[in-house]
Amino acid sequence: MIRFAYYDGDPVGHNTAERLRTYDDVIGDNHDYQMVQLGEAPIYTDGGKLGGSDLVVFISKHSSARGVSSFTVHSCGNWGTSANLGGLPKSLCRSDPIAMWKMLVSLKKENTYDDVAVTYEATHHGPSIDVPCMFVEVGGNEAALNNKGYANVLARAIRRSITDVDAGTGKPKIAIGIGGMHYPEKFTRLALEGKMAFSYIMSRYSIGNVDMIERAANMSTVRPEVAVIEWKSLKAGEREAMLGALDSIGLQYERI
Repeated sequence: MIRFAYYDGDPVGHNTAERLRTYDDVIGDNHDYQMVQLGEAPIYTDGGKLGGSDLVVFISKHSSARGVSSFTVHSCGNWGTSANLGGLPKSLCRSDPIAMWKMLVSLKKENTYDDVAVTYEATHHGPSIDVPCMFVEVGGNEAALNNKGYANVLARAIRRSITDVDAGTGKPKIAIGIGGMHYPEKFTRLALEGKMAFSYIMSRYSIGNVDMIERAANMSTVRPEVAVIEWKSLKAGEREAMLGALDSIGLQYERI
């Protein structure tokens, strides 16, 4: 059972859910998929309505401080001791890297707006639930978040990612992304080229939490084959600590 969870007070959630309901092959009488309306923003949900799911897709807005419009995909959790955006400190939800990769590729295929980027985001917020989950979002300013055309792209991509056998075809390596910025262009490019599917992405701002790498390897529905490190974004001491953590769990790495 795949559940699509949204908060009706969120314009992206409301508009995307409204469009998804028009797809009979996704909702209709199909018992493989279910819409779930949450009583609060997804980052704060306790997951009470979501138990027993094979995957939860949180449909949400992403407010951009710079007002840059984007379609984003990311896993859930907090690398560090802060949980200001929901979830628990130093806690990761289970991720489904192949499902996220298919969603990213589907967004790229469905995106009809040349000025709107498609990108992974680093793992950076809650909620904390016990089933595999991911966020798929429209980011930007208030106009972008209320744009029904953007919500339609999101709905079409969600549908493609779960019903189209050609969505995200290929055999990418399962990877953890380490380093880089919050919107990791290099990791996104590797995924869109079919080379990597990322379970979690730890931006350079969270790089001190090397103790979380083993948990990241264990929480993915498919164990990562490799860590991909954006090498120049890390200081020498940070690289040394990270390589030690990777070696301790037997995970190889690649530099980009």
